[in-house]
Amino acid sequence: PPYSGPAPSGGNVGPWGPLLGLIASKESGGNYEAMAPSRTLPGATKMTITEVANKATGAVGKYQQLPQYLVGRAKSAGLNPNKDFVFLQKDKGRPDLLLGY
Repeated sequence: PPYSGPAPSGGNVGPWGPLLGLIASKESGGNYEAMAPSRTLPGATKMTITEVANKATGAVGKYQQLPQYLVGRAKSAGLNPNKDFVFLQKDKGRPDLLLGY
């Protein structure tokens, strides 16, 4: 059945909201500090994107981004990797980049 849960909060995700909400609900339960497999990266929301990319040992964040792509995706979205990690994960920037396209 189609996903009927809440759309993610923050940012302007428009028609991407239901898809992003589905991904977050299955991948991380909406936890910005989630890290695969079944762990967390405590304090990730207070780290910079670069710090998270260097410390994560698996997919990380609400959308379970692979750490080796975090800095590049942040730059592509017009973000500064030396800013808080939470800005990338809170649906800022372009949803297509959050999804890895």
